[in-house]
Amino acid sequence: MASSLKAIKRQHITHRFFLATALTIATVSLVGIVFTLVKATGAATILMSLTISEPPTVSAKPAVSVHGGGSPASLVAYLVNPPSPKAEPEPTVETNLSSLDLSVDLTTSTGDSFNLGTVAIENQTDVPQLRDSRPAFSGNVGIPKAFLFIELHSDPASRVTVSLNADEDGFWSWRPSQPITTGPHTFYLTVFDPDGDTKLGQSGFQFEILSNEVDAASGLVDQTAGLGQPRRTTDIPDSLLDQRQVLFDVRVELLGEGEIKEINPGDQVLAKVTLFNIGAPGQLVDAAVTYSLVNYDTDQVIFHQSETIAVATQTSFLKTFDTRPTLAKGNYYLEVLVAYKDTEASAFEHFLIGGQSVITLPGNNKVDVSFAFQLLMVILTVAIFFTYFEYKQVESLGKKIHQVTEDDLRREGMIS
Repeated sequence: MASSLKAIKRQHITHRFFLATALTIATVSLVGIVFTLVKATGAATILMSLTISEPPTVSAKPAVSVHGGGSPASLVAYLVNPPSPKAEPEPTVETNLSSLDLSVDLTTSTGDSFNLGTVAIENQTDVPQLRDSRPAFSGNVGIPKAFLFIELHSDPASRVTVSLNADEDGFWSWRPSQPITTGPHTFYLTVFDPDGDTKLGQSGFQFEILSNEVDAASGLVDQTAGLGQPRRTTDIPDSLLDQRQVLFDVRVELLGEGEIKEINPGDQVLAKVTLFNIGAPGQLVDAAVTYSLVNYDTDQVIFHQSETIAVATQTSFLKTFDTRPTLAKGNYYLEVLVAYKDTEASAFEHFLIGGQSVITLPGNNKVDVSFAFQLLMVILTVAIFFTYFEYKQVESLGKKIHQVTEDDLRREGMIS
């Protein structure tokens, strides 16, 4: 009896240890599931209440300066070392367009389209008038990877510049991220070689944004009135590029593999941003830099942030954007805008959000959210069953220990 009682006690202790282990595993699994859900959705409770706060799907870290790696194509070489008239004669706009086979289309959200690639701004007779405050500009320059410089002059004296590269087929497109003001506007497109060293041609035209005020009689906005009206003004602002008045240039490059970068929901978007102080090289100035992450399919701005960067001549820095695993899949673009004095310079880069949602663990290790959740659920389920089994074993052995009577102990000689 004594030996069997001791064996029962040893089993009781062993199963209690297994029970504690199973409970620990179940608790850790449950915490892991909660952690995964919090990382995936970003949901957080406030003072343990049922109120759920929904954080933004993207957050950003402060810019970190980087060095080396070479400079991207920009206007610096062209503007700092302008070619002599003999080395680069200024051809007429018509000659440029003919040699480049340049096309420029202005398209509105209502489907109106204007082909202005062959228009010489000096001889433009009809000015497109539209009510879409964010029209799309696109076209083809016939040169793969050509460096393009866009200028948008508005009234009053507001000037926006954009630097970008055409794709492998020479195609390009741009749409303002913010609405354009009502009134007349002038658009310039200047084409350079892929390195930005040699100017190859230029196209320009004027257009007008009409007011969207509701007609008092009909109660509706006429979406088509005034399209293609004769020009009513002869005031044509000069190109900043031609006048050597470009103050800033900016380039943005998303880090990663492939022509179009694909980012998993929950992963980081890494962007190398390079700023060029062209207006006052060598003089340290503070420029306001704004970052916008935009869903290309819905035009929804999912992230917007501004910070001040000091630039003397040229500076490059790394900007990191942390996405949530719940970020919707689709086409996006990052726009970086630099505001200085009365001009704004911007650049943008497209990327895709796709693939499996991931969460980032310490050490920058990525884990598939779905796989992690399913694995933790399996572990939790097994731990719960094991816990229940061990609990029943401990309970049964405990009853056997407590069923030993005083006569049993006296019979075994354990007491007198």
